[in-house]
Amino acid sequence: RTWPADDPPISSRKAIREMQALLSKRGFDTGGVDGRIGPKTRRAIRSFQKQSGMIPDAYPSARLLDRLRGG
Repeated sequence: RTWPADDPPISSRKAIREMQALLSKRGFDTGGVDGRIGPKTRRAIRSFQKQSGMIPDAYPSARLLDRLRGG
């Protein structure tokens, strides 16, 4: 399956660190804010997605980051 064209993945370390910080602030364990997507970050993403009514696919997308920012 290909990445959704209308929801690109975040790939910059800066954006990943921001996502991890926002997940951690909400109580999700990302394993730290290091700018890398590892298993703990994926579990945190999936948990946030479930809680938010999103598809729990652990996909680190621009839409996910926007949702974490409160958008």
